[in-house]
Amino acid sequence: MVPPPRNEDRRLSLIDPTLRIHMYMIYVTETQMIDIRNLRSFRTTLTGGPSAPRRTADASPLPPAAHSRDGTKIRYTTDSQAVLEESNMSRAMRFTGFVAGAAIALCPLASGAQEAPEPPEGFPERPLEILVPYGTGGGSDQLSRAMANAIEEVSGTSVQVTNAPGGGGLAAIPDFMAAPKDGYTMLESIDAVATNYVSGRMEQHPTEDIEPLAIAQITFNQLYIRPDEDRFTNFEEFVEYAQENPGVLTVANVGNQGSMERINMHLLEQDLDFETKQIAFDEPSERYASVIGGHIDVLFEQPGDVRQFLEAGQLKPIVTFFESRPDAFSEVPTHRQVGGDFTALNRFRGFWTHPDVPEERKRYLEALIGAAWETDSFQEFNRTKYMHLVNSYRDTEGATELINNAIETYTNVYEQIGIETRGD
Repeated sequence: MVPPPRNEDRRLSLIDPTLRIHMYMIYVTETQMIDIRNLRSFRTTLTGGPSAPRRTADASPLPPAAHSRDGTKIRYTTDSQAVLEESNMSRAMRFTGFVAGAAIALCPLASGAQEAPEPPEGFPERPLEILVPYGTGGGSDQLSRAMANAIEEVSGTSVQVTNAPGGGGLAAIPDFMAAPKDGYTMLESIDAVATNYVSGRMEQHPTEDIEPLAIAQITFNQLYIRPDEDRFTNFEEFVEYAQENPGVLTVANVGNQGSMERINMHLLEQDLDFETKQIAFDEPSERYASVIGGHIDVLFEQPGDVRQFLEAGQLKPIVTFFESRPDAFSEVPTHRQVGGDFTALNRFRGFWTHPDVPEERKRYLEALIGAAWETDSFQEFNRTKYMHLVNSYRDTEGATELINNAIETYTNVYEQIGIETRGD
């Protein structure tokens, strides 16, 4: 197995060479008015090329930017300290299970060159493929390309990244399930596998019918406004405006009402007694353009996905969905500090294989992702996405526990707020 990473103090990189949305995007939005109905064609400007067809392969991943691993459980505490324990945490919290699985703690980082695990006989003999159920430029796409680079770095094996967006991440599932069970095709996905399964939108159980290899990223969420927004400049003023104008303010978000993003917004609005209008976008680039271009008022997103715009001063965070203020956002209040009385749900991203893949190939892929995760290049990528703030890595066992806990959590939350589950 890959040795556990060492704790090291690493400086935060300020450069993000992997984001597919080019810097000139904001210049375009400031010099031409963009009809919200034409955002899909405007994505050509954002991504530097025409809108991709449903499934597009890219055999040339972007160049690299720049359960703890020993199996113990990690519990998050409100003072941002990691508490290691050998037993499962108490489920007495309001939303049980997910926080224990997510292990929100300072992330131990790796250092130095990593050795590839010993491959099984005859595998791989051709490039691997990562099937991404979301479009180019978003967090899943960026993660998959960074992981593809790191895998090639440690093993010499090429990895093709294939985007198959649509259906809120569901359109790629039939392609993945129909692929040969030989280990050459991996699926990248996010916490939506839990929400889609609980809601009945996805037939496959995300730890039984598809098998997790690893979780590579866990992160928190924020709300963003334009810095030149003159109706409100901070979260307190935002809530006051929303309370005075119920349902007027718009939030660029995902479409699935049972998603992590929509649940967090529902709980915040419920606790603080305000109402906004959620506008659904399946493509991340369209969400970003809608807010920066002035068509939508607020963006719900993870900080790593919009870091380039934060550093360029084109987006401004006003609240963080987290139990305490991360150092990188020490001036931004948390949902708890503004009156939210719930445990925020978090984004996780990882990689899956089919359970019928030969066991020795599955274990090789698990170890290969672990070695790639520990490379300097991948750790640099994670830092550029603020993913170094959270202990993100889970192997198959840890990922399985995290996902099953998430399923339990979302089942409880859905029942509390009246969303139908697959058992209803």
